[in-house]
Formats: sequence, structure tokens, C-alpha cells
Amino acid sequence: MSATRPMPARPSTCRLEVFLVSLAALLLEISYTRIFSFKASSYFTYLLIGFALLGIGSGGVLVSIASAWRRRPPEAVLPPLAFGAALATVLGYFVVAATELSTFAPPASFGQVSNLALVCFAVFTAFAGVGLTIAWIFASQSAAIAHLYFADLVGASLGCMLAIPLMTWLTPPGCVLAAAASFAASGLRLARAGRWRPALAAA
Repeated sequence: MSATRPMPARPSTCRLEVFLVSLAALLLEISYTRIFSFKASSYFTYLLIGFALLGIGSGGVLVSIASAWRRRPPEAVLPPLAFGAALATVLGYFVVAATELSTFAPPASFGQVSNLALVCFAVFTAFAGVGLTIAWIFASQSAAIAHLYFADLVGASLGCMLAIPLMTWLTPPGCVLAAAASFAASGLRLARAGRWRPALAAA
């Protein structure tokens, strides 16, 4: 009787990481629309959405340019991206909260323009982390793109569903911090397998 050869183990994909990042991205974007509507004007939400899309797209462009970076193992790439996105989200919120924006008049003075640029940069930085993470996973694990894209859709859908009740329970600023926690959580599994123990403790 001939011995059967064991089937090779299928490499694990980053479905959980994609799910958590997509959930955090939608929760963050919806929470910021409420914050900007209260802080300045509902018209600023269009600016917010534009810079969110710019950040996500910029992350994808950077991944497409850095082809050698895509060949690095996930445990060396995803934990710093996840923890960096979480930190950028927290710091970005405090920048947004502390920066005064003109509500009724278009930005005309240098101070108003610089404040608006600072707020836009804070929003852009957080969403650039989303783009970098999702684009890197999709590019490096393209063989499992169907499963990854499904996780992306499920996470985004759940983020949309939870946004309203979470803003009621946690307030919109609390939802921004919850999104940062979801970003950090997306790096925990791989941080345990890699060399990111100090970052894991910090997260």
C-alpha cells in the first residue's frame, strides 16, 4: 500500500486584517462627517470625503511603486502599518479638535488657510494608512483576492451599520478612537508572530 503524500498547508491570508481595517475606515469616515458638521459646517463633509479618498488612493499608488516592498512577509509589514494608522488617527483627531475653522466665511487669511491645510493633512494621514494596508494585502496576496475582497465588503458594511448606534453610545469622538482601536487590532495577530513585541505592548 503506497503512502499518501500530505497536502501542503495553505498559507493563511489576511482576511481578518482586511475586515478590521475596512470596518475602521468606514466608521472613521462617517464619524468625521458628524464631527465636521458640528464643528464647522456640513459643507466640510465633502472636503473630508475627498481627502479620505485621496489618502486611500495615495496608499495604493505607493504600494504599486514599491514593488520590492510587496515581497516582504506580512508580519514585517502589517503591524507597523496598523499601529501607525492607529496613532495617526488618534493624533489626527486631536489636531482636528484643537484647530479652529471659519464656519461662515471662506478661508481668506493665511491663518485660516493654514488651519484648513492642517486639518486636511490630519485626515489624509489616517486614510493613507488605510490605503497602504489594504493595497499591500491585495497586491501581495492576489491569489486569494476573492476572499480578501469579501472580507473588505463585510468589514465596510459592518462599519456602516454600527456607525449610528456607536455614535449614540460613544459619541462621534469616541467612534474615532474606536476606529483607531480597530486599526491597532488589525496588527495584533501578526505582531505576535513577528518582532513587534514592544509595539504589541504599546497597542
